[in-house]
Amino acid sequence: MFRRSASPGCGMALDRFAEFSGKWEKRYPAIIWLWENAWAEFVPFLRFDREIRTVICTTNAIVIWSRVVRQVRDLGCCVEDSVLDAAA
Repeated sequence: MFRRSASPGCGMALDRFAEFSGKWEKRYPAIIWLWENAWAEFVPFLRFDREIRTVICTTNAIVIWSRVVRQVRDLGCCVEDSVLDAAA
């Protein structure tokens, strides 16, 4: 099902996934299935250096947070604009 890639991070990830799935597959089979199906999209991410992966993940978190702030603002909730401006 999975192939070990030339990248050392990919091999380590596959080993860790095997540990994870051995422990949790009976309790959460859907999560294991999702990871197995997304593995081909996940492995190229591991080819980036650790620092680049950190920036990518941090950037994604910032984008998600900004989206939430905009949604709250658009709903017109009782949060002061100055708080939302500071968060954005």
